Amino acid sequence: MKEKKGKLPGFTFVEMLVVITLISLVTASIVIRLNKASGSGRDKKRLVDMRTIQSALTLYSSDWDAYPTTLDFGGSLTDGSGDRTYLQEIPQDPSYPTQHYYYSSNGTSYVLCATMEEEENIPSSGDSHYPPSTLSGGECGKDCNYCLQGH
Repeated sequence: MKEKKGKLPGFTFVEMLVVITLISLVTASIVIRLNKASGSGRDKKRLVDMRTIQSALTLYSSDWDAYPTTLDFGGSLTDGSGDRTYLQEIPQDPSYPTQHYYYSSNGTSYVLCATMEEEENIPSSGDSHYPPSTLSGGECGKDCNYCLQGH
């Protein structure tokens, strides 16, 4: 801060510009970190949702020797008569309605897919994880990058 004879003390334009620039950089850094943390949290929920749906599909298949041909995300998975409920509410993608889970089944096998926001959150291996490129016919939808398959 400079003080000139006969003038009131204050900050120069350059000093103010430097301070505003620094505050902007710190704010941008914080916002980027918060957005990445939010995406990571949604991805963790996607992984849990996918495993929950996979478990319900396995139970359904063990009772009926087939997988359901469709899933109503947000609805329930029952035996059709309502006698047995396998999943009270089939989870929807945490970013619904902008993002969706994808499900495709012919009754004897299924593919369940999601779009993960952060590549590092995609498990690199697992007994049922299939990268979309290994699946035929584009069952995963246009943007999916994580799929589970059952047969």
